[in-house]
Amino acid sequence: MADTPDIITSLDALARRYAAILCDVWGVVHNGEWHFPAAAAALARARAANVP
Repeated sequence: MADTPDIITSLDALARRYAAILCDVWGVVHNGEWHFPAAAAALARARAANVP
């Protein structure tokens, strides 16, 4: 076991390690008024790569 946690800098790096993505939308993709463009783009890249 590592002494310190891995620092994940992007969904792209994380998605390569798993077969699927489970994403909590509230506060991650939007805040109730508008979406976060970087989060939406990351999920779009995952979808384009056929990550369920």
